[in-house]
Amino acid sequence: MQSQINIKEKLSEGYIQARVIIEVLGKPKDHVEETIRGYVQKIKDEEAVYVVTESFEEAIEKDKLWSTFVELEILAKTIQDLIGFCFDYMPASLEILQPVEFKLKDVEISNFLNDLQLKLHDVDMKVKYLNTENGFIKQNMARILQNTIAILLSSSERDLNNLASLTGVDVKELETFLEQLEQKNIIIKKEGKYSLVENG
Repeated sequence: MQSQINIKEKLSEGYIQARVIIEVLGKPKDHVEETIRGYVQKIKDEEAVYVVTESFEEAIEKDKLWSTFVELEILAKTIQDLIGFCFDYMPASLEILQPVEFKLKDVEISNFLNDLQLKLHDVDMKVKYLNTENGFIKQNMARILQNTIAILLSSSERDLNNLASLTGVDVKELETFLEQLEQKNIIIKKEGKYSLVENG
């Protein structure tokens, strides 16, 4: 838990004062507002970053999702800590308030660039992992949907709206998926109704 902070004292110790905005988008409204407060609490638990002030905005609805943001004034121990903060919490914007100028030695710049490379490598690995995982999930979901449609059509012919109602998939998205199954010669469409292609 962070106690009362003496800004002048921290700045004299070499801390960096910055203003950041962090956004959260999702639903429902209560979850979005709880999430951003939990996010700020996590920042407060950081050892190298102090939260000086915080100002939360009430969530507003945008395109069926809820959006909110918090404006924070923070103190970071070093430029490396500030960069680490940016990678960890992905603020929408950042403004350095103090100091106005930075004096860095060559070894500090080297360390900073090495830390930056490590962060970028870590982000790259996470993106690759998520892309692989996302592809795996999509592939499995497609198989599940295909099997569900096959089971439904094994009992009788069905039209698009009936299949959409039974599978819970949006009509337009399901129509695209059914077209793919037609191209694979798994199902056939005749007079607005789908049926399984008979083998042999």
